[in-house]
Amino acid sequence: MTQYQKLVQGLEQAKVPCNVKLFNTGDIAVECGFNYPDEVFSQVWDVAEAVGLNTHRGFSICADVHGGVVEIQQRVYGGPKRYSYV
Repeated sequence: MTQYQKLVQGLEQAKVPCNVKLFNTGDIAVECGFNYPDEVFSQVWDVAEAVGLNTHRGFSICADVHGGVVEIQQRVYGGPKRYSYV
């Protein structure tokens, strides 16, 4: 199982709403949605560390990412949300 597959599986188990993209460069981006809360970041970070993903190179947690050549992407738990602070 690849790092990408392990990450997707971990995020599914943790029920983190996001979109996980694997680029042709091998980089992985986790899109969490507009104004995502800190706890979503923490959940993604914890899963990435648990599956042994190198969280300092070729890995990003962001609201949205554009550009690059996406090899595969997987929506997890409904995909990224638009969060608002009231």
